[in-house]
Order: sequence, then C-alpha cells, then structure tokens
Amino acid sequence: MKKVLQWIGGFFVVLIVIGLVAGDPDSGPNFSTDSGASEGTSSGSGDGQDYEISDLGVERGEFGNERITGILGNNSGHEVSYVQVEINLYDSEGVQTGTTMANTNNLEADGKWRFKAMPTSDFSKYKVTGVSGF
Repeated sequence: MKKVLQWIGGFFVVLIVIGLVAGDPDSGPNFSTDSGASEGTSSGSGDGQDYEISDLGVERGEFGNERITGILGNNSGHEVSYVQVEINLYDSEGVQTGTTMANTNNLEADGKWRFKAMPTSDFSKYKVTGVSGF
C-alpha cells in the first residue's frame, strides 16, 4: 500500500510541475506592436520578439461588417506551421464583450501575414492579447 501511495504522490508532483511550466506566461512566444496603433492596443514590448504586429486597424467589409486587421511579422528565425492572433473586444465602458482571433498555417521565417479577424460581438475598443505559434 505504501508503494501505491508513493506512486500516486509522485504522479501528482509531476502534474504540478507540468502545470507550473505550461502556465508560465513568459515561456510562450513574445510579440510586440507598432506604436501607431490608434484604434486598438496590444500587450508585448521590446526588441527580440518572436512576432511583431503592425498596421492595426478596423475596416468595414462589403456588407458593413467590421474586421480587425493588421500585419503579423514572424521574427522567430524559423517557419511556424501554425500561428494565431488573439483579440479581446470591449464596449465603450471597457467591459469585455467578446473575443476573436485569426490564424494561418506555414508562415515562413521573416515572413509577413496580413490578418483579418471577424468580431463575435459589438465592440468599441479591442486589444491584441496574445500571439501563439508552433
């Protein structure tokens, strides 16, 4: 019985360590945006980032629907087979109203991708909250 409890305890320790490593916000890809993003904001800063977002804006589609657009640059030094941009949506009071995202495959090293994200709800403001890729 003692051996079984030791195995179970060891298993939980491994799970906790994996959770701590996987949950570290500094362990994922880094990204930054240009300082001219007037309609939205983004987190991330500094040089040496894996991804860079520029030309953030909102455009109207043919049928009046809004799209959040921008250009994502891959500065990671290698091709990424999948990359996505995650965006939070807010009303005029700063209350989150939803989320949206855009994704693509096979973005070459030093490549650029013009993304368009379709909002899932009405919004007045938006914020790029993350870029993930592998």
